[in-house]
Amino acid sequence: MARRLTALLALLALSVIGLLQERTLDVAETGPEWDAAAEVSSTFGLREVGAVLAVFDLEASPDSDAALRALEARVEALDAVVALVTPFDVPGIDSLEEARRHPIASRSLAPPGGLLLPLVPADPRAGAGWQDDVLTAARAGAAEMPRLDVGLTGQWPIVQAQQDAYARERIRFQLLGVVVGIVISSLAFRTLRATLLAGLPPVVGVVLAVGVGRLLGLGHSGLSTLVLPLLVLTIGFTDSLHLVVAAVRARRGGAPDGTSAVLQASRELLRPCALTSLTTAIGFGSLATAGNAVAVDFGLTCALATALSFAAVFLTLPLLARTGLGLHLDRVAIGEDGDRGGPGGRVVERVLGFVIERPGAVSLIAVAATLACGFAASRLGVDRRVENDLARGSAAIETLGRVDRELGGVLPIHVQIEWETGVQGPAVLRAAGEVSAALEAVPYVSGALGPAELAASVGGSWPAVTLLPERWRGPFLQLEKRSALVHARLPDAGSAELEGAFEQLARSLEGVSRDGIRTRIVGDHYAYLRTVGRVTRDLARSLVLAAALILVTLAAAFRSWRLGLASMVPNLLPITASAAGLHLLGRSIDISALTALTLSLGIATDDTIHVLSRWQRARAGGDPLRAAARRAVLRSYPALVVTTLTLGAAFALLLSSSIPAVRDFGLLAFTTLVVALLADVWLLPALLIALEGRDGRGESG
Repeated sequence: MARRLTALLALLALSVIGLLQERTLDVAETGPEWDAAAEVSSTFGLREVGAVLAVFDLEASPDSDAALRALEARVEALDAVVALVTPFDVPGIDSLEEARRHPIASRSLAPPGGLLLPLVPADPRAGAGWQDDVLTAARAGAAEMPRLDVGLTGQWPIVQAQQDAYARERIRFQLLGVVVGIVISSLAFRTLRATLLAGLPPVVGVVLAVGVGRLLGLGHSGLSTLVLPLLVLTIGFTDSLHLVVAAVRARRGGAPDGTSAVLQASRELLRPCALTSLTTAIGFGSLATAGNAVAVDFGLTCALATALSFAAVFLTLPLLARTGLGLHLDRVAIGEDGDRGGPGGRVVERVLGFVIERPGAVSLIAVAATLACGFAASRLGVDRRVENDLARGSAAIETLGRVDRELGGVLPIHVQIEWETGVQGPAVLRAAGEVSAALEAVPYVSGALGPAELAASVGGSWPAVTLLPERWRGPFLQLEKRSALVHARLPDAGSAELEGAFEQLARSLEGVSRDGIRTRIVGDHYAYLRTVGRVTRDLARSLVLAAALILVTLAAAFRSWRLGLASMVPNLLPITASAAGLHLLGRSIDISALTALTLSLGIATDDTIHVLSRWQRARAGGDPLRAAARRAVLRSYPALVVTTLTLGAAFALLLSSSIPAVRDFGLLAFTTLVVALLADVWLLPALLIALEGRDGRGESG
C-alpha cells in the first residue's frame, strides 16, 4: 500500500505542476499549404487585417455616405482598432456610388448590397471584448440609417468564437459527466459507499490526465479540452466499475474485508484492464499518424490520459477500500445473482440461448453485416465547413452565413505570381489579368483583385503601379521579391464543393505559368480545405492501422489467433455500422467523425476483452463450448451494461452541444458503443463457438 500511495502522490505532484502552467488553445497547423500561406501572409502583410466589418442593406445615397463616415470615425477612435479601411480611403472616391464603379473598391470593399471593411485590431487575441466595442461603435455611428446592420467576421472573430464556444461547453459537459456517472453507478450499486468507491478514482484520473498532459505540452486543441475530461471520467469509470463488481463477488466469496476483496479483484482484472487500456490507447495513438495538428494533439492526449486513468484506478481504489467506503461490499447489488445479467438479464439470456444454438448461421450473418456496412461506409463523401466548429445561433455564424448569402463570402483565397529576372512588368500585368479572369470563372469565387485591377485604377501602366505608395501597392505587389498576389473571396461552401473549384482553377493557372512566370494557389482557408482531404485519408488509414494493431494485440495477449479473429467482427461492426448510418442519412464524413470512430474502436474493444478473458478462464476450467460462452457473457454483462450506459450517456450529452462538430462526435461515439455492446453479448459467443468448434477439441453441444 505504501508504494501505491507514493506513486499516486508523485503523479499528483506532476499534475499540479502542469495545472499551474499557462495554456492557450492554439495548435499550429503544419504542411506545405500552411507553410506557403504563412510565407505569403508575411510577405504581403495579410496577418495584420484578420477581421472584416460587414455592413448589410446599404444602398448608395447621400445619407449612406454620411452614415459610413460616422461609422468610420467612431470605430477608428477606439483604442482596440489600429485602422479601418473604407471606400473613402481609396483616392478619388467620395461616395458609395463612385465606389460601386471603381475597379478596386467595387471588387473588395463595396460589393452590391453592402460593404466589407477590413479592420486591423490592436490585439486580436485580447478576447471578444474588442469585437463588442467595434460593433457598438459601428452601430452608434450608423444610427441615422435604421435599416443598416453590421457584423464582424474574418479570421480572428471566427477563431475567438470557436474558442469561446468550446470554453463555455467544457465546464458544462464536465459537470454533467460527473452527475451522469454518479447517477448510473448509484442505480447500479444502490449504496452510497460503493458508488463513491467506483466514482472517485476516475475523478483522480481526470486531474492526472489534464495536469500531466499540460505539463507535457498536450491538450491544447479545443476538442481536447472539451472531450478529454468527460472521456477520462467514463474510461476510468469502466475499469473502476469492473473492479468494484469483482470485489463484490470476492467479498461474497469469502474475502475477509473490503480491502482484501479489492486487492483480489485487482489481481484478477489487472491483465484484462491493462489490455483494455492498451487497446484503447492504440486507438487514440493511431491518430498521431494523421497530418492534422488537432487530431494528433487529441490522439496523443487521449492515449496518455488512458494510461493515467488506468493508473489512477488501480492506485486509488485499493487505498479507498481501506476507508469506510470499503465496508459492506457483500451487501451491494450487482444483479439477481452472481451469474445472471442484472438489468435485462432474462432477455439477454433468452437471446443468447438462441444464438449459441446456431453459431454457424449467426457467424455468417455477422460477417455479412460487417462487410455490407463496410461497403456502405466506403461510399461516404468527405466534407468540412468552418461553421462546423461554431456554435449554432452565435453572432459569428450568423454573420458568416449572411455574408455568404448577400455579399459573396469573406473567406480569402489568393493566387501568388512569381517571376524570374528579366521578365518585364507588362508581362506580369498580363499574367495578373489572366489570373483574375481565371478566378472569376471559377464557381463560388468572387471579388478577384490584383495588380491588373490596381493598374486599371491608375491608368493601366506598369510604371504607374510601381510608383504607388506602399500602403496601396504592398498587398498586391512586392517588387524586390518579384512576387505579386491576386486576392479573391469564397463562401463557406465546404470542402466537397470547393475541391472541384480548386481543381478547375489549377487547370486554368497552368496556362498562365509560362515564360518565366509561376503561379500557385495559397492562403489559410485554401490550406485548411486542402488539409481536410489529406487528413481524412490519414485518419481512415489510422483507423485501419488501429484495427490491425488491436487484432494482433488481442491474438498475442490471449495466445490464440482464433480469439483474435473472433474479436474482429464485434470490433469492426460497430464502427462500420455507424459510418454506414451516416451514408444512409446522406451525411458526409469529416475529421471529427473519423476521430470519433477511431477512439470508439479502442473503447468498444474493452467489452470484447472482458468477454474473451472470462471465456478463456471458463474453457481453461473445463467448461464445454456453449456453457463457456454463456458463462462468459452473463458474468460480464452487469459491468458491460453499466459501463456502456455510462459511456453512452456521456457521449449522448454531446448531442446537446451547440457546436455541430461536437454533436457529430457524440452521435457517432454513442451509436458505436451501443452496437458494440450488442455485438459482444450476442455475436461474439457465436463466433467463439464456431471458430473453436472447428478444431475438434471442443464439444459442439
